[in-house]
Amino acid sequence: MVVAAAPTGAGTGTSKQLQKLEKRVQDGDYYEAQQMYKSVHSRYMHAKKYSEAIELLSSGAVAMLKHGQVTCGTELGLLLIQTLTAAKVPFDNAAIDQIRAIFNAYPRAADSQQESEASNSGVESSEATVAARTRVEGCTSFLRAALKWSIETGGFSRGAPELHDMLGQYIWTESPAPVCTPNQHQEMMKASQHFVRGNQPEAFAKVVVECMNKVYIIAVVFFAFYLCLYWVLDELFSGWVDYFFGFVYVLLQVVSYGP
Repeated sequence: MVVAAAPTGAGTGTSKQLQKLEKRVQDGDYYEAQQMYKSVHSRYMHAKKYSEAIELLSSGAVAMLKHGQVTCGTELGLLLIQTLTAAKVPFDNAAIDQIRAIFNAYPRAADSQQESEASNSGVESSEATVAARTRVEGCTSFLRAALKWSIETGGFSRGAPELHDMLGQYIWTESPAPVCTPNQHQEMMKASQHFVRGNQPEAFAKVVVECMNKVYIIAVVFFAFYLCLYWVLDELFSGWVDYFFGFVYVLLQVVSYGP
């Protein structure tokens, strides 16, 4: 039995249950709300009410993440991917929209920028770094699970490009040390592995350009050609032409005329 992903809010039978659980989250009863989400989900799965289970988890993950509960939100997000797999939900726009909604709910550094600027304490700075790392690790584990699901159900040999774009973007913008320097390039390497499998070459080119103030331009150029070659070999010439020229065009534009 194949189940389509339920649009958010479509299951009228679960609306009261969702409101009750979201109220728990709003009141700060995160642990109790998490246990209730998991309990109700278990009942839905036992009754094979897959659409209701998917709607429940999607709503719960978004609610938790919007309240800064990254661990709880990630747990519900991972459970959602497991449910999509168990229900044999195919890769389609409805499913990807639910995944994107959870991705968009992950906290960003800008959300706590004011607190960070007001903090001069080394302890608080260290705590902010730990929080950022937790966010990135949570989002990464969620999207990697979604990529695996897209490979199994969407016919993508390396995972859906949309998901790679999301993951590359989040790693680059939200990692504790996103600025690329000769001794600090791990985040760019991690992000690039996903950008080259996505479908937004312009975004990737701009990421590379951001490094140019900190890295020798010749190193960036070699890096760019290496990644384009990697893309060609990885995809066996399938769909790489538009990506290659889009990437190089933006890169040369910025190098020639400045950001």
